[in-house]
Formats: sequence, structure tokens, C-alpha cells
Amino acid sequence: MILSRAWTYFEAVARHGSLKSASEELNVASSAIGAQISQLEHDLGAPLFDRLPRGMRLSSAGETFLHHGRRAILEIERGRAFVERLHGTDSGLTTLATVEGLAQGLVADALAGLWKSKPNIRVSVTSVASARVPEMIDNGQAELGLSYLGSRHAYVNVLANVKLEIGVLLPQNHELASKGQISLEELAETGTPLLLSDQSVNVREMLEAAVGRSSLERHTRLVSNSTASLTRLAELGAGAAIRTRLEPILGRPDKGGLSFATLVELKGTVQELALIKNKDVSLSPAGQTVVEHLQRSLRELDT
Repeated sequence: MILSRAWTYFEAVARHGSLKSASEELNVASSAIGAQISQLEHDLGAPLFDRLPRGMRLSSAGETFLHHGRRAILEIERGRAFVERLHGTDSGLTTLATVEGLAQGLVADALAGLWKSKPNIRVSVTSVASARVPEMIDNGQAELGLSYLGSRHAYVNVLANVKLEIGVLLPQNHELASKGQISLEELAETGTPLLLSDQSVNVREMLEAAVGRSSLERHTRLVSNSTASLTRLAELGAGAAIRTRLEPILGRPDKGGLSFATLVELKGTVQELALIKNKDVSLSPAGQTVVEHLQRSLRELDT
């Protein structure tokens, strides 16, 4: 990647909010990073950070510079990828923002398949909360996004999507595992505690709207923003994870697998899993290649 030292230092401080953390990441002295940023501010004629007693916060000028700088970096990478392709090199870099559970499951499987035929494609995957994925697409931090969409955004194009039911994940040897539908009352009667996502995941909001927060809290053993942890604990028999049907489809037979049943209280409710890009930005060759493999994976989920 073609980057100036000043931009690299600025972007690291913007992400971490401090010279010290940026210094540790880059293995560069804090004083050197601070000097480069001060010179950059002098060249631009505006302060990029507000200096606080504990750290540094982007100023309005800094936020604008970061936004456009990240867009510019994506364009540089696209340009390099096109040049490489002109010379017969099937390579290039794309960036993908997704949620943790998808990164470990669907995305990992798709990339493994991709690299069997196109081993030189490089991918940078960042795991964030669902709500952050469209933001990263908008501000240029990621070329592609794969996440559950709570609402549509004017700046986003949906390249592929699938609607997934919400239900209960249980180990296959659980007494309710053979049922197609399970209610929260039935889980309580069998002494099966709930393993729930936190407020950063849309499923939690849907559950609270359907049955109330206090009712959920009485039967909840674990709350986590890690969907992978919920799935693993359900496999180990620690409780019932309330997730989409994506998890058991991807299941791990070597670990005993999971059963999926729709949750009575959310019957008919679905989550839209969508592959997205910025509508104003064309895909790089590497991005297009990754899109084709992820589209195939989403089509398989819809069958």
C-alpha cells in the first residue's frame, strides 16, 4: 500500500485515541508520531486532534481528513489491483467488515474456497458489531460488508441477501431437540437457561420487544456480544442460544452439532443477512472476486 508516514501515524492515533497506543502498535516513539502529526497539521492549516488530559480526540477537521483519506486509500488499492490484473496477476486486496460469528463461519469457509483457485487474493477482515458495518462502508474503512441489516441505508447497495429465521440452538441430545418450534416457557420448564446476545445484536431487541426485559432476565445465564461464544456454549450443553438458523447450518459435526427450532415468541420474524458495498464506489477486482464467492455462500443458505 502506498502510504505516507504522516498518514500512517495520523490514522493509528485516530483509531486508538492516544499517542501511546499508536506508538505500541507501530513500534515508533511517541515523540516521532507527535512530530509528524504536528507537521501534518501545519501543512493543512488546521488542528486534526483536540488534545485532552487523557488522549487525543479527532477535531471536525480531523474527522473530515480521516474520512476522505480512507476513501483515497481504497482507491489506491483498487488502482494497484487493476494494474496487477493488466499484467496477468490475479491478485489484489479487498477489505471486509463483518460480525464475529460470520467471520469465523461463513466468511472463513468462503475464503478457504476462494484461495483454492485464486491464492494471491488478499483480504483484510474486521469484526465489529452489526450496526458498525454500514458505517465502515460509508466512511471508507471497508470495501465490503456482510452483516445483519436492521434498516436500509441510502449510501449502501445490497449485492446479495438472505432472510433467516430466529430460533433456539440446542445440542442434538437435548430433550427438546427434535421439536420444530420451542417456546421460552418450554425451555424454562426443562430448566434450560438462556444464552443471549447483548444490546449490540438485533435479536436481543426483538426478544425484549416480544416478551419484556424482566421476563428474559429471570431465565438468562449469559449475555455476550460474542455470537461464537453463544454457539459454542450451546454445543456444550450450557443453555439455549437464541440465534438465527445460520449457526446450525454451518454447524460443526465433529463437535456433536446443534439442532435448530423456531422460537414461538418470534415466529415469523426474520433477520436480513446482507452483503453490501458503497453505492458510489466501484468494486476492485479483488473485491468483485470475493463478492462472487460470498454470493454463492448466501445462495446456499437460501436453499
